[in-house]
Amino acid sequence: MKKYYALIFMLAVIFAACKKNNISPPTSKETLIVGSWKWSAQYTNAQVLYTSNPANTGVQETLEFNANGAWKQIKNVDVANTGTYSFINAIVPGGLMGGGTIPFFSIVNSRVNDTARYDNFNFNTGFIGSYQLTPDSLVFFGVNTIDTSSTNYIAERVYVK
Repeated sequence: MKKYYALIFMLAVIFAACKKNNISPPTSKETLIVGSWKWSAQYTNAQVLYTSNPANTGVQETLEFNANGAWKQIKNVDVANTGTYSFINAIVPGGLMGGGTIPFFSIVNSRVNDTARYDNFNFNTGFIGSYQLTPDSLVFFGVNTIDTSSTNYIAERVYVK
């Protein structure tokens, strides 16, 4: 009987010494996007870096994404745009990089008849472009024009939770 006590004691020590790792399962982009995102800044690289933000434009903008694929844009407390959103994997042909897929984010504006989407951050017509998504930030990559120039420059638009 003493053998069993020693065995039970040893097993109890082993189980007490083991601890469970509290590792969260990976979060999907569909889960991360849900919620309210406030516009923080837009950076346009046109030989000189132009920075737009709520302080120098007077525009307070929020994007809200629901789990059912619906979105809305609020500008200065008014709903400016609504519609649906989705994640798309665009197929890129071979070439120097060998091809593959690039993740894109697509916004369709239900307030317009023309469903053409562009990468210029004009959500009035919809948007399609590359993005980066973390639990705290959402960054869209696209193009922007400065003043009356017809030249498009590389830009990124940053939102935070």
